[in-house]
Amino acid sequence: MRSEKISVSVPAELALWARREAARRHATLSGLVCQALETLKRETHAKNAEVYARAVLLMLAEGYGQDAEKAAGYVRRYVQKARRMAGVEPGEGEGSGGARP
Repeated sequence: MRSEKISVSVPAELALWARREAARRHATLSGLVCQALETLKRETHAKNAEVYARAVLLMLAEGYGQDAEKAAGYVRRYVQKARRMAGVEPGEGEGSGGARP
């Protein structure tokens, strides 16, 4: 896997903790940061999957979906409702196109 060098600024207290944690794990600071970013990425994808699953379940529970255009509007509405229920901010992790039926 190709690597890219990035630079981040963090509070001194957090930097000290990160260095200590990396040492405790016998890992590099770079490795620890990479692991934290991978975890954040996985959790974001999992949260988005939860949001879309909730939207579909809400839509099905109310019996909508016969008319494709009408269903698309309901899906958008229920995705917004499900995002609120899951505590996901509008626009967070939506990717390029947002919700699609």
